[in-house]
Amino acid sequence: SQMWKCAYVVLIMSLYWIIEPIPLGATSMIPVALLPLLGLMKTEEICDFYMNETNMMFIGTLTMAIAIEHSNLHQRLALKTLCLIGAGIRRLVLGLMLISMFLAIWINNVAITAMMMPVVDSLVNELLGEKQETDCDAECNGVITEKIALDHVNEKRHSYSKVPTSEKELVAYQEECCPSEEASSTVDAATVEHCRKRIRLLLYLSVIYGANTGAITTITSAPSNIVFKFVIEELYKDRAPVDYASWMFFALPITVLSTILFYFAVIAFFFWRKPEMDQCCASEGDIIQQNYK
Repeated sequence: SQMWKCAYVVLIMSLYWIIEPIPLGATSMIPVALLPLLGLMKTEEICDFYMNETNMMFIGTLTMAIAIEHSNLHQRLALKTLCLIGAGIRRLVLGLMLISMFLAIWINNVAITAMMMPVVDSLVNELLGEKQETDCDAECNGVITEKIALDHVNEKRHSYSKVPTSEKELVAYQEECCPSEEASSTVDAATVEHCRKRIRLLLYLSVIYGANTGAITTITSAPSNIVFKFVIEELYKDRAPVDYASWMFFALPITVLSTILFYFAVIAFFFWRKPEMDQCCASEGDIIQQNYK
């Protein structure tokens, strides 16, 4: 019957997708050969699903993404935007969100995320590398060490029952009140490492959120938008078609508002009770300028 013939084609394609005895591109063309042979559909009807307007639009978007990646245009745009916005973790997050949103308006958001991640990863490694000394180490370490030492001295001073009189008691009192440099450096290193991890995560999320908000702006921004356009045109053929300009006119204000809300939400979440993150990586402006050159 027709049902079992169709099930046979689906089973063959499923096995070929999993086992991959032939390239996946060749596997995707199996229905073009088998369905007409089994009398299920005509060749013209099958080819309409392969080379329709929606799929060609998706192919064109991916081709543009490959060209941009090959020319490193996305990297130049990202670094130039960061140079114009200025230094500071908050400005860096804003710059990454804006450039990811802008690129995702014209190109598929998955492709933009894949292209932007190496740029951000290289930037983060230079800013927060373990072997690179930054101003964060000096400022954060000094503030934390002084606070720990002062609290420790006050606590020990109040808990010490008598005033030291001999030299031995004085040495013991000093050792109790003042922590060693090794212990302080261990605490400081852990605090700075935690600060670095949070900044790394913050910069990665800024790219993801920016690409996702930009993905709703145009039809070609995301595969789901293309599928939605195809479904709408199939269901409502008698209505006015959904074109590029009308979609963008409707979705662009939502994109801008969503990006602003995401920025403030991410900043509030990561900087809540973490003011020392503002002091970290004070030299990111110089590093961005060097990468841009």
